[in-house]
Amino acid sequence: LLRNKYGPQRHRSMLVAEVCRKMAQWCKQKFASNVVENALRSFPGSEDLLIDTVLRQSGLLGIMATSQFGNYVVQAMLDLNPRPDLIAALRALPNLRGYGKHIQGALNRICRDAEA
Repeated sequence: LLRNKYGPQRHRSMLVAEVCRKMAQWCKQKFASNVVENALRSFPGSEDLLIDTVLRQSGLLGIMATSQFGNYVVQAMLDLNPRPDLIAALRALPNLRGYGKHIQGALNRICRDAEA
């Protein structure tokens, strides 16, 4: 279903809802994080719902940004929809070391592009 962007809306909505429910769990697993990232990229308009889900869950963004697999999901969020509230939440994180350095690089790129 992820590959069929033109599938029935109810199926896409069900998949996005399930990804939202399992976001915290799936972003920690290699293959499940790929599902989350594909949902972001494959369902236009769902980015806001998925980003809102992450921002609403206390501490989830920090866990994702510094995790081995979750950082790719956060990078996809920044690539697809660099919302000011997402950028502010990432900038507020105290420690973006390790896997989080990729997020820091993406934030620097976004700020550099905004200035240009």
